[in-house]
Amino acid sequence: MYIMYTTYVFFMCFVFIFGTLLLFVTDSTTKYSWVLASENRVKIMMTLFGKQLKPTTISDKTDIHTSNVSNYIRDLSEKELIECISPEQKKGRIYQLTDEGKSIVNRIKENRE
Repeated sequence: MYIMYTTYVFFMCFVFIFGTLLLFVTDSTTKYSWVLASENRVKIMMTLFGKQLKPTTISDKTDIHTSNVSNYIRDLSEKELIECISPEQKKGRIYQLTDEGKSIVNRIKENRE
């Protein structure tokens, strides 16, 4: 009986510790996986790495239609992976990666080498 109780306590401690660690990693890992699920999201983020660009420039560099780039930008902004640095402009807004976006691009680069 004692062995079963000890095993149960050990298992519950493991579940608690693993669950806690999972909470810290989940958000970043989820965003990373979400970016990788679309080659176009990866292209856009890689293109923005270290640069500040307009959607038309991103479109030209990635061969993704401008209207699609705009949709990807909206989605990436909602995930807080890119940010607009000229929100006051109606046209020709400029975008860059956030720190979290840079971290994800670095992780992608590391895994592709």
